[in-house]
Amino acid sequence: MNRTKISGPSVLELQLKQVIRDHPHTTIHPHSPSGPHSRTVMWLARGGLVKGQVFWEPAEGRWVVRAKPTLNDDHVITVHPGTEDDIPSAITEVLAQL
Repeated sequence: MNRTKISGPSVLELQLKQVIRDHPHTTIHPHSPSGPHSRTVMWLARGGLVKGQVFWEPAEGRWVVRAKPTLNDDHVITVHPGTEDDIPSAITEVLAQL
């Protein structure tokens, strides 16, 4: 039996990481998950004082952008952008609410 090894980042992961790189206020979190099945990218903002995630939620069929101050786990802001193209403005929105 010939098994093909699946490794490396998923296409979705690469797309989401590019969105984070292109956003003027975010950087990719150094411990963001990576792999062929990864649908989540973690990011940082405000010099690491804000941690966030962007991901596709397949059960609900929607995008999720959420963030919280690193010192307050109880204060999480979540936005559901309509399309992948709306993710940058959703990031800006959660940052404005923090």
